[in-house]
Amino acid sequence: MDRIITDSVKTYLRGQHYDSAMQLIMANLGNWLVKHKSEIATPAQIKAQKAADHAQKVRDTIGVIIFITIAVLVVIALLWWHKRQHTKLLQVFDAQVAPQLPLFQSLISTQQAAYRKQLSVGWFKSLPKDLEPWLMRDFAWYIRYKLAELAPSVPTPMPAFAYAGIDYTDLPDSDELVWQATSLQAYFNTIQPQLVRLVAPYRQYFNGFSEWAPGHSFKDQQEVWRTFVAHVALKDARNSTRLKPKNNFLKRCGGD
Repeated sequence: MDRIITDSVKTYLRGQHYDSAMQLIMANLGNWLVKHKSEIATPAQIKAQKAADHAQKVRDTIGVIIFITIAVLVVIALLWWHKRQHTKLLQVFDAQVAPQLPLFQSLISTQQAAYRKQLSVGWFKSLPKDLEPWLMRDFAWYIRYKLAELAPSVPTPMPAFAYAGIDYTDLPDSDELVWQATSLQAYFNTIQPQLVRLVAPYRQYFNGFSEWAPGHSFKDQQEVWRTFVAHVALKDARNSTRLKPKNNFLKRCGGD
């Protein structure tokens, strides 16, 4: 604006020389327009720019649609592939593996269904060539991994909550022990010496925890016990003769 309404223009205006001021303004405006001509869009240029912007938006939209379509197709393909693998695993397990596993036969229907439902080799893996041996090993791993969840369903030598504090990697890794067990309870009895050794530092807390446990779901009991075992120092177990559930135990676990 200062290049159009210059000091000379202001001088003319103050002196009431309006014609001279107007002529100078028009001259300054003309000079400015000539200098900035390339920066001023004509109606035709504006129309062309809008058309170009619209075309770019259309291309961007088409690109997004193509990307989403490809992503959906990939997901559908993965789901189909996973379901196909799962069906094959179930067929082989039911026909060839389950009859060889008395422990599986002894599980209640919901436990059998839970194992069959989770059967998978992974989303991006191919099925092993020898499915029967793989499924035998997988079932043995599953029993060890889910030992704490399976404990409440059978009479066990220790309180069921105690198994939640055991890391399954510390259990005997012999698959044969699982394959040869006639029932879940028989498997617990077989590995009882190892279980006793693993929970020995915490046995003195059983009574205190058992006083707190009633009225709480088994899932909550396991979670609290697992948290407690993860944080309690072994020297505490050796030095303590009894644990009061509402005082020491829950204070250690952060419960209320």
